[in-house]
Amino acid sequence: MMREQGFAPDGAGDEVVLRRCPLIEAASKHPTIVCAVHQGMIDGVLAAAGEQMDTRLIPFSAPGQCTLQLRAAQ
Repeated sequence: MMREQGFAPDGAGDEVVLRRCPLIEAASKHPTIVCAVHQGMIDGVLAAAGEQMDTRLIPFSAPGQCTLQLRAAQ
């Protein structure tokens, strides 16, 4: 899903690096809002798929990327 939305994800397992943001201009100006929407989208997709995961989106974790951390829910 992240690939289809234009995030250019890289990696698998516990940590996925998102190398592109389809809303980078808006995210640069309003990261709290845009990144919260992306976090909600991720959580919603996982819940709809029946996945019980704790997720954490780390905006701008390095230049040109965000990091998505995935953990099995406890």
